[in-house]
Amino acid sequence: MSITKANATDYVTETIGGTPAVVTALAIINNAGRAFTNMRDWAHLRRPATTLSLVQNQAYVDLPADLGQIHALTPAGLNDDFNLVTREQFANWQRGVYGTPLGYVGQVSQVVDAGTNALTKRLELYPTPSAAAADWLRLEYSAKWTEITTAMDDTDVLVVPEHCEPLFYEILEAVAKGMEEPDTMTLSARLDLVRRSSVYQDALKQEARDQHKIAPIPRFARQRRYSTVDIDYYAG
Repeated sequence: MSITKANATDYVTETIGGTPAVVTALAIINNAGRAFTNMRDWAHLRRPATTLSLVQNQAYVDLPADLGQIHALTPAGLNDDFNLVTREQFANWQRGVYGTPLGYVGQVSQVVDAGTNALTKRLELYPTPSAAAADWLRLEYSAKWTEITTAMDDTDVLVVPEHCEPLFYEILEAVAKGMEEPDTMTLSARLDLVRRSSVYQDALKQEARDQHKIAPIPRFARQRRYSTVDIDYYAG
């Protein structure tokens, strides 16, 4: 049974005994969705690998709008070189502290749209590409929570797998009460209880049953200059 926008809204109202006073029911649902998404790297959030292209004289690459967590970011070509670095390291490369990179170095940044104030993620590059290169980078990532909006129909379904639905309702209750009744128990304390609950453990067990075992990384892959394994870099 799927959870619809109406199901979630009704659950919030029933949980707190009426219309939320602090924030809207929609805000509570989205905060619960973000808390659920951030609890672990859920399988349903994994997206198929995609490629990114370099643009001539543009020192950045736009990232997918639904980007939540980067797992691997590598050159598509075997002979190309790229490294994802920290902000400090990126600045040092730009200043010439480390000399000139063999290929490119990059960092994930967030840019505020002047018109909407929305945050847009992009990959800053150094040096600036002197020529365009299609599909130069290969990105593996997990998506962030899909926001529920007022424009959506009440029958629209939340992106929550069936085996995680009981857990989502637990989180939704924790967020609703945590935001509306913080004097009784804080939101963080309520979410900690959810993480220690049998409902959370049951969701993890079912998740493990549904996943295939991952084969070890071949020796030749481990010998490459850039990582082919999970970076687990949170870009949000």
